[in-house]
Amino acid sequence: MNIAFESDDRKDRLNQGKHGVSFAEAQLAFMDPDRIVAVDRKHSTSQETRYFCFGSVEDRVLTVRFTYRKGNFRIFGPGIGEKEGSVMNSTKYEKAPAEIADAIEQALVIPDFLPPPDQLVPKEETVRVTLNLNKRSVDFFKSNARKNGVPYQSMIRKVLDIYATRFLGERS
Repeated sequence: MNIAFESDDRKDRLNQGKHGVSFAEAQLAFMDPDRIVAVDRKHSTSQETRYFCFGSVEDRVLTVRFTYRKGNFRIFGPGIGEKEGSVMNSTKYEKAPAEIADAIEQALVIPDFLPPPDQLVPKEETVRVTLNLNKRSVDFFKSNARKNGVPYQSMIRKVLDIYATRFLGERS
């Protein structure tokens, strides 16, 4: 079973400006076989548990705040910790805002419950386009999307991806 990542494109751009880390890069922290997962006790609620994933990416340790929603990992905000020793014992977080640094201090390290890296599906780069589609086709996708509990735009995108992959001769 593969688990996908999701994030908000607007928040991604804001985070890149503020912390210098894109949400696409943040996904790489989950691919670290030595990653550490902790409960974000400061930001979790009775309705939703939030977590930190600490993982090495190149020469940095990324701290990624996330939750698990509807079968996907939803990334809220990645940041950078300068690597100094092991991730768990002596990572120094020079650039973390006070609120996040405080949340990290309160975090509770838990056993890694995440799927292995080979079962994680990074979110792909997308391009926003405007299309005029046949109403009948859109109604078809909307109806089926409601039945399956997914956004109809995702269904249309998947059909286009399968079509393009087939004619490009690549694996889907």
